[in-house]
Amino acid sequence: MGNPVCFIINKPSVGGAEIFLLNLGKYMSQEFDCHIIFLFPGGEMLDKFKESGCKVHCLNFTWNPFGFLKQFRLLRAKIQEIEPEVVHTWLYISDLIGGTAASFEKVSRIFWSIRQSNISISQNKLHTFLFIRLCGLLSSHIPHKIISCSNVAMMNHVKFAFYNKLKIKVIPNGYNTKELMFSDSARVALRSEINCTPRIKLVGIIGRYDVQKGFDNFIDVSSYISAVYENCLFVFIGSGCDKSNHELVGQIETKLSSEKYLLLGQRSDMKNVMCGLDLLLVTSRGEAFPNVLAEAMCYGLPVVTTNVGEIPIILDGICKIYNPGQNREMADASIQILNFTNEEKAVFSEKLRKRINQRYEFVDVMKRFRNLYLDTSS
Repeated sequence: MGNPVCFIINKPSVGGAEIFLLNLGKYMSQEFDCHIIFLFPGGEMLDKFKESGCKVHCLNFTWNPFGFLKQFRLLRAKIQEIEPEVVHTWLYISDLIGGTAASFEKVSRIFWSIRQSNISISQNKLHTFLFIRLCGLLSSHIPHKIISCSNVAMMNHVKFAFYNKLKIKVIPNGYNTKELMFSDSARVALRSEINCTPRIKLVGIIGRYDVQKGFDNFIDVSSYISAVYENCLFVFIGSGCDKSNHELVGQIETKLSSEKYLLLGQRSDMKNVMCGLDLLLVTSRGEAFPNVLAEAMCYGLPVVTTNVGEIPIILDGICKIYNPGQNREMADASIQILNFTNEEKAVFSEKLRKRINQRYEFVDVMKRFRNLYLDTSS
């Protein structure tokens, strides 16, 4: 087994960063002695991380000053016990807390991560914005390298958060299209579960309930589609997309009648979801490298999306993209796709899959991380 590599992340929630780290950990644990430290309790993916081949360590950070200091000492002790040559932190809180602890323990190489592109105060929670700014101020001192999943995210962090550009390296996400393939049985599984007849078109949004994901835009686009395309059901999938979210339900019911939408909440069967949908809408105001878009492309699921983050590079002109808020235009594009013949849909789907194979092949991306961890000059 190779030298210890230690990943530090907030908690094992379901999200793009966490899912990519899970896949990275599975791959790296074949060669390295991989450890993952979760700072905060909770999270739906803990069991999956425990099955990844990585050694999992769970802390119990709180924002209570005394509790925080106790957990910070435990974090330092855990890093000292592991003796990693590499500590790679994910998300701003973990970059700051984990990076500082690793620095105190004289870890030879510390890597931070950049996983989003929209860092304005209006599109982030206040504490997130403050962590972004703090990380920017410390980016010249704590990390040896900062790994950004997109060029746009890198430039935004340099320009608006004063990250040290000389330390940033761009490595995109990677996908295994041999595993992420369309399946008739997966499509039937989802549609049977929700009693959806073949004539109904399912249009979905996938993501945690967050202002950056543009749920208000999705609802607006859906209302335009519903006005001219009767046989549509609009599906909300992700953390916070359930009936207990009264804010979301209130927004939806101002534009859609109750029989026109479905709240499925957080799901673990993403293959069924991707195969069961007829169209994915990405209405985000800010993304770095949206996993959900790339995964949809792997499955050949047609997409209509906003022009944010790395999306123009990911799609590379396969289809038109729209500025956030161009909701009527996105609705028109959606209706056009929903009216595709089987042949037109097959051609579109193949273009999407081919693009991922060409640029974001899983093993190629994993090898770039492997080389990064092995390169003692980094």
